[in-house]
Amino acid sequence: MEAFFFRHALREIVRYFRARRTAKIITLSLFFLLAASVSTGVYLFFVRGFRAIAADAFFRDALFFYSSELFFVILFFLITASAVITSIFVLFRRPYDFWIFASPAYRRHAVVACGRVFASSLWPLLVIAVPALAAVETVFPIGGLALFFVFAAIVLLAGMSVLFGLDLVYGGAFLLSLIPRQSPFRLSIRTLGMLTAGLYALAAIGAWMRIAATDAISLLHATDVDLATAGIDRIAAAFRIFPSHPAARMLTAFIQNNGAGALYAFLAFAGIFLIFLGIYVLLSRSQLFLWSLLQ
Repeated sequence: MEAFFFRHALREIVRYFRARRTAKIITLSLFFLLAASVSTGVYLFFVRGFRAIAADAFFRDALFFYSSELFFVILFFLITASAVITSIFVLFRRPYDFWIFASPAYRRHAVVACGRVFASSLWPLLVIAVPALAAVETVFPIGGLALFFVFAAIVLLAGMSVLFGLDLVYGGAFLLSLIPRQSPFRLSIRTLGMLTAGLYALAAIGAWMRIAATDAISLLHATDVDLATAGIDRIAAAFRIFPSHPAARMLTAFIQNNGAGALYAFLAFAGIFLIFLGIYVLLSRSQLFLWSLLQ
């Protein structure tokens, strides 16, 4: 059933470009030009910043690790926000989904919905993460194999962010489904959006308070003049609670030519991804029940 609607969507795209083709192609080209311009600006920004970091022998590793932690945390929450907004409509508001849920293979809808949300949430990955990774290779050449693993970790981070957003939506819908139907706070698109936005805001505020509470001078060992280089142990302890932490750890390990540490971080990152995936699989089993309540 989903394959039929996918082919229908492709035909709709083809029909869209049949009328006023030149104007629509120009508009699409301008959109891609804007995205390319933003990506170029991101790349130049990170190249300049990484070169400033590389010039300082004492703070080099610590500053790079700290900036990587902040970057991956921000990327995680950006993709999660996009996933939360998109998933409510993809999971529960598509007008033809009753055909899918009426079929014996309705459970595949959760898989297809996850793929749709992931595809629609890739813009931070393409516009921000890829140029930043190119800037890392420009300033700190780490080689093709390391780049492959880092890019794979970024894709896993995007998938993890999407799964976290879907888990928030499913978890919020399940909690609202426990409220009696006579209550004004019963399960609906409006209450689900409000609750999911509240849960996301709590997570974002908690992350911000955790980061704001850290002392950059202490984290970077700025007062420890007896050290040859600033350590990264305090930074790791401050950011260990975030799911994006292993990605920053792996990238920094590659910069330090620590292949074993990078592999360990990648495996830890893959393990966290599987945990998020397992939670999504468990929550998605109630999708038919939740969808029927929302209709």
